[in-house]
Amino acid sequence: RRGESVLGSAGGTGYAAQPRECVNYVEAHDNETLWDKIMLAAPANATLDQRVRMQMLALSIPALSQGLPFFHAGGELLRTKSMDTDSYDAGDWFNRIDWSRTSNLWGMGLPGADKNKDRWSTMRPLLARTDLTPGRAQLDLSFGTFQDFLRVRHSTPLFRLRSADEVQSRVRFLNTGPAQIPGLIVMTLSDAEAGRPALGSPYARVIVVFNARPEATTFTYPAFAQMKLKLHPVQAAGADPVVKQARFDAAKSALEVPALTTAVFVSE
Repeated sequence: RRGESVLGSAGGTGYAAQPRECVNYVEAHDNETLWDKIMLAAPANATLDQRVRMQMLALSIPALSQGLPFFHAGGELLRTKSMDTDSYDAGDWFNRIDWSRTSNLWGMGLPGADKNKDRWSTMRPLLARTDLTPGRAQLDLSFGTFQDFLRVRHSTPLFRLRSADEVQSRVRFLNTGPAQIPGLIVMTLSDAEAGRPALGSPYARVIVVFNARPEATTFTYPAFAQMKLKLHPVQAAGADPVVKQARFDAAKSALEVPALTTAVFVSE
């Protein structure tokens, strides 16, 4: 739902009067957890590492959007309820969270029949796949990357604009129109807008690239040639080794971002 992602990133100013009236989330207490939804919806041949990156990418959208981010308990730990669509009465076995990051408890059993039996035939083979069980390395990666997204958000007030007017003047989306690259959202945030006071951001411009494509993607934009862009320092020194491969090619006026990755570029 690319349109909904873009509208949420803009703080819901398409249907809310102020950013604070928009709560952005990708999972809540209802239905499956995000991890379980990925298990059900991802291509059967998607690897464990790819699925972890899907989770990290999804969590980055509310983390780096205007408005109020809302996160479900354990999302950063790849929380699972073994695909139970309604765990209200499922007890602690299906609702527990391992805060030690030893396991996400995937494959704890087949969820109850009441609201899940019609999908048991799909769930059984997935729950039996030990190759989809995250280990400590995957859990540390997800947890650390999520913390990095929060640090990026905290690093500049451009991610926390206070009014719809500020959002409309400082937030732009590139890669739009009929020639757009599918699966790619490019959002720009600016502290240098004519007629507006600076907000005290350490960065004059921030560019966020959400690459949901299964391959590395290059986005070219002529105006990039006038900027001195670099990967956000938090990501450059952060938990995710893949995002560190993202780069700005000034000669090509392009940003290059790995598959299933959210990269944040900044200029001072």
